[in-house]
Amino acid sequence: MTSEIMNDILAQVATNTESSKNVGNAILYETVISIMDIKSESGLRVLGINILGRFLLNTDKNIRYVALTTLLKTVQADYNAVQRHRTTIVECLKDPDISIRKKSMELCFALMNENNIKTMTKELIYFLEKADPDFKSICSSNLCISAEKYAPDSRWHIDTVIRILNTAGNYVRDDVVSLLIELISSCDSLHRYSVCQLWLQLKDGDLSSKQPLLQVAMWTLGEFADLLIQASGSEELNETDVDESQIIEKCKEILSMVPINLVTKEYTLNALIKLSVRFPNQIAKVKQIVDFFGCSHSIELQQRSVEFATLFTRHDKLRPSVLERMPQIPKNERKIFYNNNNNEKMDDNLEKSNELIAATGVDSAVPNDSSALLDLLDLSPTSLINTNSALPLTDTNVITTSSTNDVLDLLGSLENSENTNNITPEIMQ
Repeated sequence: MTSEIMNDILAQVATNTESSKNVGNAILYETVISIMDIKSESGLRVLGINILGRFLLNTDKNIRYVALTTLLKTVQADYNAVQRHRTTIVECLKDPDISIRKKSMELCFALMNENNIKTMTKELIYFLEKADPDFKSICSSNLCISAEKYAPDSRWHIDTVIRILNTAGNYVRDDVVSLLIELISSCDSLHRYSVCQLWLQLKDGDLSSKQPLLQVAMWTLGEFADLLIQASGSEELNETDVDESQIIEKCKEILSMVPINLVTKEYTLNALIKLSVRFPNQIAKVKQIVDFFGCSHSIELQQRSVEFATLFTRHDKLRPSVLERMPQIPKNERKIFYNNNNNEKMDDNLEKSNELIAATGVDSAVPNDSSALLDLLDLSPTSLINTNSALPLTDTNVITTSSTNDVLDLLGSLENSENTNNITPEIMQ
């Protein structure tokens, strides 16, 4: 009975209060807050959200900001009611006030679903073009997340992320680059389409201002440049021709550009070495460019170039197999270690390892860097005991020490002096 009386009072206040003055707006705002806080009827809650929708049309920017903030808090509870005001909310993206634009952007992402993803993405990309630099990284990342969640098909998804990278430029976060590479890799039927679209992007504008897009393009060229040649003159390339030498020259041009950062040059150098397999007729030209960067002032580029150069000399027979196309990247591969099944397997392996140590009497109570390294290389005492179970424990220690010293000498100063001191008297005996 009390709640019904409260609902009636709030409904009367909400419908009879004038909103032409700030006093009336303040009363309406408090009424809406009360409606949202109590267990009111759904119709009354819709009335409250409609009042907030009218606030968005108010000329006072403070009232608009309060309305957006309140809608953002209530969107999960009354999603459909807030969705009716989507057009007004999108218009707030063009507001001169930066705080209103930010709240409007957050509310737009909260309203995205599979039904409005295309319309909302179009509006947010338009907003991204004129957004402040502080907004571009957040907006581009959220757009990619929403596209991945609600994309109607893979082709639209790829086109959208390419547009986002092209619009946001260098403000894109690194995770967006890896997501697009992962997406292209997983869509076998769209490899040719993807490499064609990215090649067209390389012909327009200042490449140094959109390096994340350039990184994706270089990775895609390294993997599927042969498909790009097959598409020469087709509609996918807007009926333009492309040949092997043009692709090599484009990579050389990017490597020689001063504004290009080190990561992008690394992507380009990796693509270039892969092109030596995709285009056998261009091996000499690729080798010449790689040899040139063997004297680069960048240690990273110099090291990569020298290592790649050895593939042309000492390991030329292995080069085609080493540089073949990468296997399809599994989706969400980065989350593999958080899988419950994998955790159970790791726990089982750990239990078996503990049982083996208890049976052999090998003490592993205080693990160190050396023992962890030897476990990784399968040179731990327990692994040697498994393969040489007939050997006495003292002989096993001698063998283990010899193997340990060899590995640790090879890998540097990881040898544990305490273990060495403990084992040395035993060896001397």
